[in-house]
Amino acid sequence: MTKLDCIFPYKQILFDIPRNDVKWCCKMLQGSKLDEYDPDNYHSDPLLQDIRDNLENGIEHKACDVCWQAEHKNVESWRQVEGKIPLELQGKNLNQDPYNKQFNRLELFFDNTCDLACIYCGPWLSSKWAQENQKSQLFKHFKYTEKNTDEKTEKIIATIKNIGKAAREHQRMDLAFLGGEPFLSPQVKDGKFIRFIDAYYEYAPVSSELLLNFITNLNTPDKMFEKNLKVLKEAKEKYPNLMVHISMSLECVGKFTELTRFGSNWQTVDKNINRWLSLDWIGFNFNTAFNALTLSDLPNYIKYMAEVYEKHQRKISISPNVVYEPEGLEPSILDDSFAVYVQEAIDLVHANKHCFVDSDGIGWQRLVNNLDNIKNSLGNNVSKKPMLKEMLAYMHNHRDIDIKENFPLLIKYLKK
Repeated sequence: MTKLDCIFPYKQILFDIPRNDVKWCCKMLQGSKLDEYDPDNYHSDPLLQDIRDNLENGIEHKACDVCWQAEHKNVESWRQVEGKIPLELQGKNLNQDPYNKQFNRLELFFDNTCDLACIYCGPWLSSKWAQENQKSQLFKHFKYTEKNTDEKTEKIIATIKNIGKAAREHQRMDLAFLGGEPFLSPQVKDGKFIRFIDAYYEYAPVSSELLLNFITNLNTPDKMFEKNLKVLKEAKEKYPNLMVHISMSLECVGKFTELTRFGSNWQTVDKNINRWLSLDWIGFNFNTAFNALTLSDLPNYIKYMAEVYEKHQRKISISPNVVYEPEGLEPSILDDSFAVYVQEAIDLVHANKHCFVDSDGIGWQRLVNNLDNIKNSLGNNVSKKPMLKEMLAYMHNHRDIDIKENFPLLIKYLKK
């Protein structure tokens, strides 16, 4: 059978402590058990090797069924879009040393600790949501277990050391801290992330680059912000090839942020954005979660991004994502009267495109294409209006948010 190509089983490891999972792709349906995982054999885990062997022999492994199902429907899969073998590795036997050991990305999810309860999130990724869910019971079947976190974290550290041993000169390694809110996680906060940096450089060549990526909700209190920044500066001095990237979650401004990213304070969010962008040695981007509640605020969001650029003279990179879960927040539920707001945002991007990164895949054109798709999808899911009504009712009943006052354009969706 024809060999099936995919770089992910040779590129990255995803550690999910609450689910006791080790995976090699975010689309995988099953992983290995973290409490049974052996850091010394990170490159030859039995499930990992089984997946690699199947790919080599043209066999569709059941753990990768998300991609196979897409391809059987003639839809481009994650494997085909993002899992392509890099040119420099094509023709190499990736199952053999050294290629089978040279992972260059780890994603770490320690716990659901978070001070926000974003309306499109849930208790699995937010402790504030979990606390609220005890009363609201919106997620009736929610279960969250966090066992042996310190022991499992030590396995992650051991893996990082072993990957450092296999690292080549000038190789780059990405270390992403997910949440929850990573800057609040007991395993990361107050500069505790330094131990992961030290673990990598214990054996990795000093010429090797290590990129830390923190995905943050921007609500970090002042003292905690300063503590983390102090440790990052010290680490940068110790390891010159250390790089830091802040992925900031934001798709609206002002009161819309406080209402949908429930628990956030806009003054704090704005302050932290400007703090991060004032540090020219730290990279950044914005991650969006475009949704039905904040679509009308899109023009203000683009204006704010342009203002941030003018203040710091650093080109803005936006990674546009659209909310599809929960289904009641899909933008396509809204009717085409909302198209005017999306079009205004598109026009503002064009008028201010000098403020945005102009690169394939991450530039302003990708943002415009995404907004165009949202605009063209309006009205496609009117059958889900009752789900939107439920979300609005939830915000009113459990968060004491006055829908008429704060979301006047959505009042009609509360009606039968």
